[in-house]
Amino acid sequence: MNLQNSALLLIDLQEDFFEHGNPRKTRTKLCSTINQLCEFFRNQELPVIWVRQEYSEDFSDAPPRLKQQENIITVKGETGSQILSELNVNPNDIQIIKKRFSAFFQTQLDSILQGLKVNTLIIAGANTHACVLSTVQDAYNRDYQLILVPQAVQSHDPFLHSQAWALMTRYMAQSVSLNQLEGSDSTQNHRTIDDLVSPELRNKRKEDQIVEDQPEKAAHPNPHNPVKLIEPAHNNPDPAKDKAQTSSSQNYIIHTAGVEDAQTIYNLIYELSEFEKLAHAMKSSPDSIIKNMQRGLIHCLLCKVEGEIVGFALYFFNYSTFEGRPGLYLEDLYVKPQFRSQGLGKALLLKLMSIAKSMDCARMEWVVLDWNQSARDFYKSLGAIEMTDWILTRMTDEAIEQCISRHSDGTSPEPEESSIEE
Repeated sequence: MNLQNSALLLIDLQEDFFEHGNPRKTRTKLCSTINQLCEFFRNQELPVIWVRQEYSEDFSDAPPRLKQQENIITVKGETGSQILSELNVNPNDIQIIKKRFSAFFQTQLDSILQGLKVNTLIIAGANTHACVLSTVQDAYNRDYQLILVPQAVQSHDPFLHSQAWALMTRYMAQSVSLNQLEGSDSTQNHRTIDDLVSPELRNKRKEDQIVEDQPEKAAHPNPHNPVKLIEPAHNNPDPAKDKAQTSSSQNYIIHTAGVEDAQTIYNLIYELSEFEKLAHAMKSSPDSIIKNMQRGLIHCLLCKVEGEIVGFALYFFNYSTFEGRPGLYLEDLYVKPQFRSQGLGKALLLKLMSIAKSMDCARMEWVVLDWNQSARDFYKSLGAIEMTDWILTRMTDEAIEQCISRHSDGTSPEPEESSIEE
């Protein structure tokens, strides 16, 4: 197998994360697996990248929630921030310092990978449900092909590990054992990395649009030069890889948003609220957007024309018990007024349809204001139908709290009907 465009990405294999619980119990076995992976990649002359979480002594660069805790781990200069002593770190390896869950957030990782012409990441490390999951999500959103080695991913919480692992391997990454990787030496056969990846996962990457932007030629370290410790570039987050597309009237780009785009997304949501005469109901904030993107609860597409963000589509996934398949729910679709009637809204919807198809969704759904007849007609022209026989039912957070308070004795209110429909 030809792995020339692959890299090994090792996340948070540090002393502080392996002091207690399950990581401590499995430390010896995990380190042995990681060392085997490193040796395999170095023998193939492929880059090995270590990502470490590290905060300054005054905690000024730590997340707000972490600052509230009494004991902050992985502090610069302390033993706990160092890579596990059993692991074989080579001077030629690349090391990157991060400040948040994702290895991509405000670091040079994406630029380095582009400079090395890497398109496939083999990811290992800890913790599965936090930094590994967040990094996998950001890598997937940047169109990297992803492989996880089950023997080399660990978490202090077995339940959260299993949930995160199921999410990643169902939608974003392929699980490949160490033996499969080691048995794929390029000197023995000439298969590609795709031979290890299921056809369903490969097809998720196919785009129904055509022109791809040329990536910037960013400065990056030579993988054969020693001492490559790369500190985060503060307030200068790496952009996601964009997919450029062409309409009949102009060039535009639709790309997946990252947490670094939270302020832009918020601004567009506020514009939409004003258009829908609902600005008084706005409770969202850039921080809430970042929080929920990091949790994997929301996803967003941004549409750019000549360098200006002019529209967005914010969505998430739900599930149909009758269909036994996920669904894509479109929460907001908005294009600035001066850029309408140019096919941009349709382009965003078509991109969402492509995502829904790749995720094997049974349907896409959204709501539209009853007075917005032009939008209703547009959606119908695409084949959408209005579900007039269903009534949208909602409980606000206040209503939820009041209901819980009323039934705090442990009893539950009975539904008026004998059954509750999906």
